[in-house]
Amino acid sequence: DAFSAVERCGKAAPAEYSIGQLVIISGLKAKPHLNGTNATVLGWVAAKQRFNVCLSDSNEVLALRAANLSAHLDRPASTSEHFAKMQQKPAPQGELSATA
Repeated sequence: DAFSAVERCGKAAPAEYSIGQLVIISGLKAKPHLNGTNATVLGWVAAKQRFNVCLSDSNEVLALRAANLSAHLDRPASTSEHFAKMQQKPAPQGELSATA
C-alpha cells in the first residue's frame, strides 16, 4: 500500500520537496494524461533517484523525477488529511514500481 512506499524511501532526499508536500506533476511523456495532476510527496527513493508521490484523485503511487514535479502554491499540503483519504481507499496493486 501507499504507506509501505514511505518506508522504502531513503534518507538522503534532495531539498526540493518534503514528505507531505503538495506538488503538481508536469512534463511526463510516458503518461501525459497525468500532467497537471496534484499529488502528495511520500518520500525519496535514493536507489531510483525519484520521489514517491500519491496522486490526490486516485491514490495511485508513482516514482517521479524531481524535474517532473513543482510545488503547489495554492495551499500547503495537510499530510494527515491526505493520509486519512488514502486509508479510506485501497491503493491499486503493483503501482509502487511505476516510473515516468
